[in-house]
Amino acid sequence: MSEPTPTATPTQTPPRRAASYIWRLLLLLPAAAVAGFGWMKYSDVPVGGTVNAIKLTVKPGPVGQAREAFDSVKPSTPDLYLKFSVPGRDIETPVKDDQPIGNGVVWYLDGQFNLTDIKRVEVWDDDTFGDKQLDNITMNGWFTDGQTFRIELLGERVRAPEWALPTAAAGATLCAVILLRFVWDQVV
Repeated sequence: MSEPTPTATPTQTPPRRAASYIWRLLLLLPAAAVAGFGWMKYSDVPVGGTVNAIKLTVKPGPVGQAREAFDSVKPSTPDLYLKFSVPGRDIETPVKDDQPIGNGVVWYLDGQFNLTDIKRVEVWDDDTFGDKQLDNITMNGWFTDGQTFRIELLGERVRAPEWALPTAAAGATLCAVILLRFVWDQVV
């Protein structure tokens, strides 16, 4: 009798050992915390800064155009100056004689002031027979529109720390890598 020939059994790869993925998911928590902390420090910047100049422009829109038309009809150009108050004293800027407003007039201040200390800016026209107030603007931030003029405070703004955005980006990238690796291991 003939012996049955052994049939070749296909070689089977042993099943993959079930790996623990819990450590990858645990790495996700600190990565998300780093991303969240970096974004919080980047986006939570208080309003403030130091002001070292004030820029006066005509209010955009029809009101500003009417003001420019009125100024072009007058035979003289206004002699402009500003008045504003900071805690403890009133400040008056130098007069800019025969100053057309055009793209804006800038007054550089003698020192720096805190943004939150400047609450109101008054625009005045210096005249021989008595000064005339042209606008009274209550400030709310770095720029504000008055009745006919716009005041923009120029200076150094408070900024987010330089490390905040790179920290948020690094944490978000690490989160993405961990999640992609987790999904890749589940699929393969």
